[in-house]
Amino acid sequence: MSLAEILGLAAVALVAGIINAIAGGGTLVTFPALMFFGVPPLLANGTNTFGLFLGTSGSVFGFRHHIDAVRPLLRRLLLPSLTGGLLGGTLLIFTSEKWFSRLVPFLILFATMLFILQGFLRRSSVNALDVETAAGSGRRLLRLCVFQFLLAVYGGYFGAGIGILMLAAFSWMGLQDIHEMNALKTMLGSLINMTASLFSRFRDSSIGQEQAL
Repeated sequence: MSLAEILGLAAVALVAGIINAIAGGGTLVTFPALMFFGVPPLLANGTNTFGLFLGTSGSVFGFRHHIDAVRPLLRRLLLPSLTGGLLGGTLLIFTSEKWFSRLVPFLILFATMLFILQGFLRRSSVNALDVETAAGSGRRLLRLCVFQFLLAVYGGYFGAGIGILMLAAFSWMGLQDIHEMNALKTMLGSLINMTASLFSRFRDSSIGQEQAL
């Protein structure tokens, strides 16, 4: 990889990190950039996921003052996020390069529509709630856990737009503090990307072993 390519990808990663820290949608910058520089789709997806994990992990530090405030919801959404991310990563392992390449345009289109509609998706039709009340809101919390699981499956498989979807779900729950919502989104997104990164590494290792044989 040339110096120009390295500098170009570094600049793209910086922009994507800023986008993800504010709202989400950085994958719409990094994934096409990786493919533009000739990285195969599956490898680009794995590289992008690992980069998102590092980026969101760093963003957690920026939201450290809001962690205590969102801890009740974080505890309840932890299991759906981890199990969904594991399932999404498992599905990715069994997806061939050929099939993933066919899915890429639709995945990018879906993520782009989320990015365009994020303002509409984040409108809440319920009364404002604090985190403690939202965490104990019964059926609404159960629906959020189910949604978070499905979102984590998608995040473990591809991941573009999961931050937008999480912010929309938190708004629907009644949360209003954007800093608390971003803190929760960043921590859960980091966990999803971490599990997906582990599976991407497993897949790359398997491919390497097959090629060596």
